[in-house]
Amino acid sequence: MHRFLTSIITIILVSFSLLSCNDKTISLKPKTDTDLLQKDFITWWNYQSNAIRLAGNFIPLDQDSKRISKEEFLKTLTSGNYIPVELESKDDLIYYKIFKINKNAPISINQTITSHAITELKFFKMEGAEFPNFKWTDLQNNNYTSKNTKGKILVIKCWFINCYACIKEFPDLNELVENYKDHADIKFISLALDTEDELKEFLIKRPLSYSVIPDQEDFLKYDLKITYYPTHIILGKDGKVLKVVTNFDDLEDVLKYDLEPTNKN
Repeated sequence: MHRFLTSIITIILVSFSLLSCNDKTISLKPKTDTDLLQKDFITWWNYQSNAIRLAGNFIPLDQDSKRISKEEFLKTLTSGNYIPVELESKDDLIYYKIFKINKNAPISINQTITSHAITELKFFKMEGAEFPNFKWTDLQNNNYTSKNTKGKILVIKCWFINCYACIKEFPDLNELVENYKDHADIKFISLALDTEDELKEFLIKRPLSYSVIPDQEDFLKYDLKITYYPTHIILGKDGKVLKVVTNFDDLEDVLKYDLEPTNKN
């Protein structure tokens, strides 16, 4: 009986300890003055573009410096009433905390954060989901289906010819493909809105090392519901979505930190 009671007490104490960890206040200072960040839109835009990567791995903290889930963090930002700010850290972890937006901050900051957070929340919720069935033929007549790509990691770029940001990242993407050329389990595929003829002509001067699938507007719009370009989708070997990101830096990090080491042949 004594041993039984001791076990029960131990379980209760451990459970309480785990709950306490979630409620623990993490006292870290912002890397940048939060008022200064909100003085004008350009200042905030530069900060958000260079310092905040909501698609990446970070420790999310609420207003009270308590750890919350990433989904809750992103949902809070969709209100447009808060900004995410990176905190100083003595370890290798990245900490973001939400701060209330100043009343005199430009409304464009609220709008930008809302738009960014809505996109990132949507993509975050896609993680772990089954990817729609597909049957694609690229410009070189190579066939890709849900069945024949099982067991492979698919790195999928969603784009179109008149998207400046989509084209700007071509050199980085080509280098990425070159870096992973010995990884037989990774396939780089791009889904384009444009027609076969348009793509063939365009890619003569601006080559892309991905396999290029033409005429994918319906699939992107209705099956994937993609509205932001470029979008990069990484599928695991089981055909489920591992990650969805919107820029090269985040894509590179996913391949480097979330997927490696991969099998080499």
